[in-house]
Amino acid sequence: MKTLHWSKQIILLLFLVSHSILAIENYEKQELILAKAELAIADGKSDEAIQLLSQNLSSQQFHRESFLTLAELYLKLNQPAKALRLYHFIIKKLHGKTLLEITHKDFLLEKLEKTAKPSTEALETYFQMGQTFYGIYDKPEYSEKLQLSMLHLAEKYLLITKHYKFAEAESQYLLGIVQNKLSSYQESIQNFLDAKELFEAMSTPAEPVNETTEKTLHLYLADSLIKDGF
Repeated sequence: MKTLHWSKQIILLLFLVSHSILAIENYEKQELILAKAELAIADGKSDEAIQLLSQNLSSQQFHRESFLTLAELYLKLNQPAKALRLYHFIIKKLHGKTLLEITHKDFLLEKLEKTAKPSTEALETYFQMGQTFYGIYDKPEYSEKLQLSMLHLAEKYLLITKHYKFAEAESQYLLGIVQNKLSSYQESIQNFLDAKELFEAMSTPAEPVNETTEKTLHLYLADSLIKDGF
């Protein structure tokens, strides 16, 4: 009986080792494909990059970097709907779909209080989504309706990272700008003040607050104060 028990243990161990080796090999292959796709993007060969990245998307082993790279490429190609679907797929994989399905800010804030903290990878993705949608919202080729939708998406994802205190100063700084654009001036003011305090707490003589960030914060803070009737 003992011999049978040890035989089962050895078989299980061999299976786990072989599975781990296969996973490592697959990951290395995915990284190589990603590198080739990035070179294609740099050379302006978008179709080739999409074909390469699609290989990693169809793999059984989830490769977040490929999804992110393809999402960014679709944004450059003015296809935000495709980019959003990819971002949503990443979040569903890392954190589920609960927060994605919420469209009203009050409901989102209420749900965040009851939702377990996401993984670092998920929070990085939420933050990147907030940065990205704010960064591209004012493209002239986008309609006013689409631009407004982009701002609301940026606000949503930055509210999530703010709640979980991920990149807290940067989240509140960007959130302040987005809410200024959305005419939510009182919320904007509070986020700027909180971000200012956080940046100052992080600042050291060797690593002071970025001068451009500091100037932008003060300009938008002043603008929000004026427009709020200060």
